[in-house]
Amino acid sequence: MRYFGNRYAAVVGAAVLSVGLVGGSMSAALAAPGALISPVRQSDPSDQPWMDSELTPQERADELLSAMTLDQKIQQMQNLPEENDIEGTYLAEGGEQAECGFTRIGRHIEGIESLGIPTMREVNQGTGIRGGDCSPEPIKTGGPSAPLNAASFDTTAVEGWGAVLGAEAKSFAHPVLLGPGLNLLRNPFAGRAQEYPSEDPFLAGTIQSAQIRGTQSEGTQAMMKHYALNDNEYDVERWTSAVHVPARAMHELYLLPFEMAVKDAEVAAVMCSFPMVNGRWACGNETLLRQTLDTWGFTGWIEADRRAMHNTLNSLNAGVGWELDFEPIYYTADALKEHIREGHIVPADIDRVLRPRYVQMFTFGNFDDPLDSFGEDDLEAHRDTARTLAEGGVVLLQNTEDTLPLGGSVESGDIGSVALIGPDWFAGQASMPPRNGSPSELVMTATQETVTPEEGIRNELERLGSEATVTYNDGADIASAVELAEESDLVIMMLGTTPRESQDLETFALSEVNGVQQLELLNAVADANANNVVVLKTGTSVLTDWSDKTRAIVAAWFPGQDDGDVVAGILFGRLNPSGKSPVTWPTSEREAAWETERQYPGIRQETGTCGGQGVPSGFGVGDDADADAQECPPQLVTYYEEDLAMGYRWYEKNDVEPAFAFGHGLSYTDFEYDQLRVDQIEHPSPDQTVMTVQYRVTNTGDVAGAEASQVYLTLPEEAQEPSKRLVGFSKDVLEPGESRDVSVVLDSNASNHPFSYFKSESDQLQEWDEGDWKQAEGDYTVHVGGASNSVPLTETVNFTCEQQDATGTCIALAGGAAASNADGDSSSDDSSEAASSNDGALSAGAITAIVVGGLLLLAAIVALIIWLPRRSTNRVG
Repeated sequence: MRYFGNRYAAVVGAAVLSVGLVGGSMSAALAAPGALISPVRQSDPSDQPWMDSELTPQERADELLSAMTLDQKIQQMQNLPEENDIEGTYLAEGGEQAECGFTRIGRHIEGIESLGIPTMREVNQGTGIRGGDCSPEPIKTGGPSAPLNAASFDTTAVEGWGAVLGAEAKSFAHPVLLGPGLNLLRNPFAGRAQEYPSEDPFLAGTIQSAQIRGTQSEGTQAMMKHYALNDNEYDVERWTSAVHVPARAMHELYLLPFEMAVKDAEVAAVMCSFPMVNGRWACGNETLLRQTLDTWGFTGWIEADRRAMHNTLNSLNAGVGWELDFEPIYYTADALKEHIREGHIVPADIDRVLRPRYVQMFTFGNFDDPLDSFGEDDLEAHRDTARTLAEGGVVLLQNTEDTLPLGGSVESGDIGSVALIGPDWFAGQASMPPRNGSPSELVMTATQETVTPEEGIRNELERLGSEATVTYNDGADIASAVELAEESDLVIMMLGTTPRESQDLETFALSEVNGVQQLELLNAVADANANNVVVLKTGTSVLTDWSDKTRAIVAAWFPGQDDGDVVAGILFGRLNPSGKSPVTWPTSEREAAWETERQYPGIRQETGTCGGQGVPSGFGVGDDADADAQECPPQLVTYYEEDLAMGYRWYEKNDVEPAFAFGHGLSYTDFEYDQLRVDQIEHPSPDQTVMTVQYRVTNTGDVAGAEASQVYLTLPEEAQEPSKRLVGFSKDVLEPGESRDVSVVLDSNASNHPFSYFKSESDQLQEWDEGDWKQAEGDYTVHVGGASNSVPLTETVNFTCEQQDATGTCIALAGGAAASNADGDSSSDDSSEAASSNDGALSAGAITAIVVGGLLLLAAIVALIIWLPRRSTNRVG
């Protein structure tokens, strides 16, 4: 069974998280608690054995499929959009509809009442759950963006947020949440950067797996997306673009977060993506979908993203069971029946793609307790959960002369006037990630209450007993902004980017937003008043070549509905920043994975497949219709020629110093690392290798703070990796002067393959199954520190192969003593070598020692159980 019940209620601060909608005009009109919504409720006659809850979900699915007609099965593969006519279609001034290509709630398959099959509704996930495309978002709790979640390095907080999403989807009567996104932030141009967590696959997989566990703990199915390589939107060319990715990079980087979600969170469903991947469309790619997912142990179901299918047979063979579109294009009754008549498929092939969805529906209780009415939520508890997560993910990038926190300057009377300057989108309202296809000025939140930046600053000044004034200027008139800056004691600039679905950014330098020329504004204001700080609200990293113009830079990402209180709490010192950047901050617009045009955006080639903006030419008139179109623009092809050297790996390989490193994040206190010890390798099973990394972190400052310590591993030369890789982390709250002994366990059987590299002789998809993960013999170097470029503790251990499989691949390593030691306080513990090797009977003294030792161990375990819940600790490895 899945993660049901309210196992994480303590995390989110509510005993029950399985009800309702926000207050406010939209939600009130949208649905009142208990209101019915086009229900398809089942009866439970004795002639429907699939309704017998004593059977397993698999048995129930088989019984159901055996009772269905072919027409019923085909109908269950077809999306049926639902008109968004209840305050859902957002109207701009003058009553004109927002510029969005899809104006319906959409995303549901109608149930079959005679069989007791409930209507299957899906709700999209952005910064909360969405009411529908082109409608205000979110309709309930407004939480932070995915990069902020990753920056928190806090799996407990993210899991709590996942539970909020699951509860609010369920109370909205939608059993499936379309999220989270697990694509990587390969470059800062990405239009959907706000939906994807990190450039690092281990961090991305760990954080999003936590969210999935939280969502599914509330009985809501989570759907990971977009599988795979949906890393960019280009210029409205995502439907037609192609990517070429080396097999090693594919498995070690871009597929790894999805593999982790399958293995660590048992995700219920997957959405396949738009791109053509190494010559085959993702949603018709049997190797990418059926074979790879089956290898991981995936038991869920597959849905094609809207208009991501290109061929009926290819998608069916790949395992796709839901065509998401305005109406079926490839999964029509005529097309499927014709393929059956011609012997291309048999009805059992349709059963094969439907069965996993029914298994999940029975597992999650969708048949036994269908969602046919709206409920209520504990919105205050949900809001607290979102705010706590946001507070932990804000990153302090720069703090010259300890300018922050500002509280001391306020209390001393040095700050009597504050100028808040920046576009309305960042400085005038609580910042949520922009919606797909909509101009940023049309993006809004329908949540019950938000805290604007100005309100947050005023709240902090009031807390500090200050009567300082706060004046807001949107920066559209730079001269007036400069005048305000000159008259103020302190300037807070809030600037950023507005990435959005369907289109990448033209530049990731600060550019025009809402008519405000941000870079020009920043330079002019900074020249007018040197006592300024900059708060960035962005999807991912941006150029900061202006950093010498400001005393402090804060990366706030998109914090959610309590933006004002979260950011101001950091600025004025009520909160101590503890976020660590989940991405590397570049120094130019051409470096790393976008160093050449071939790498991004790609080059246009005559491939035999149509390119161009929008959906494929001729789309909708038959299988692979775009290839037969009369006009066929060249296809945009992106080459991942950096291979494994993406993100911080590229900077380390090429010895390039970034503006700010992956994992970087300052605090208002200081932390010291020492006493690194890498334990001997253990073998719990013949093909398993386990290594324990232990070290001490001490808060050497004067205030409490949380430190996200990071563990990296450099593989032996045989692996030919470009750099070290993140393999574990631990976030610990420490009081001034407090030390914490941290232990991170690295397991070869873990989903992230910490000791292994992927070896393949070919990048061709059909030959992937000939590749495999391999462990290398040689020196493994452990690095521990507070950022990818700040790892004061290192220790190298040499390992030899202990066991090989039939192909000669090493599957278990044997470790020896440390080969090198860069930290004077760090040493391997060799005391185990002093243990007795006597195989005879134990002496009485030995027995006594064992008994006493066991009692002491039991006491320690009891004490630990009592103590651990009181600590805010996240350890992942």
